[in-house]
Amino acid sequence: MKKIIIVVLIGILLVSLLGIYLIFFAEDESDNIVAEDESNNIVAVWNGERYIEDYITIDQNNFETTEVLQAITGEILFEETIERIWYTVESEYGIDEYENISFDERIWETKVFQLRPGENKITAFAKTKNNVYCSNSINVYYDTGEGYEIDEAHISYDKNEDTYYINNIVIIDFETGVTEARRNEIVKSINGEVVGRINVYDEFHVKISPRSLSKLEKLCDTLEKYDEVSMAYVDYLD
Repeated sequence: MKKIIIVVLIGILLVSLLGIYLIFFAEDESDNIVAEDESNNIVAVWNGERYIEDYITIDQNNFETTEVLQAITGEILFEETIERIWYTVESEYGIDEYENISFDERIWETKVFQLRPGENKITAFAKTKNNVYCSNSINVYYDTGEGYEIDEAHISYDKNEDTYYINNIVIIDFETGVTEARRNEIVKSINGEVVGRINVYDEFHVKISPRSLSKLEKLCDTLEKYDEVSMAYVDYLD
């Protein structure tokens, strides 16, 4: 009977010692992330006294664009010191990683970067010195555009120049940064219609009434007088 009592007491003593060890000596894992939402946008962390929420946001929503150059902005709320901020652009061509982000208090902004053709997944990341991570993503579709289809009925031959050309098309290359509205104003000024465009070059293919080569060249000279136009030219056929 005494042996049984001694064994029970020893068991109680061992359990008590184990409890004391866990309280005072075991590694505290409470600083690890304990919860995060599905998008990994908001992370709840236990700091020893309470839960704190860290997050990174992106101001822009998913969108489609014809502009190859973009910049995105957002907000960060971290109660710990931020060690690193960066972002990636993921497309079918691979993943590009950038760290050209300016950060002032809670507001962050990327420098201008270039989209890839088609779908681009842009993800912004933030990391603290204690290895707490947050990220957020948007999807941006870059429409590269498509050239016009040649109508054989509008292929003409100029004897003086000994060349073939399209008699109802002028091609306009706009300067970078010209708004869509201003481009359309210039196209409308020649009673033109946009029938194709190559967005990476800010190039518009504009349909007009058929005319001779000399008249097309004069029209191009007129278009190039606009500050917003870098070049205007006839579509010659080699």
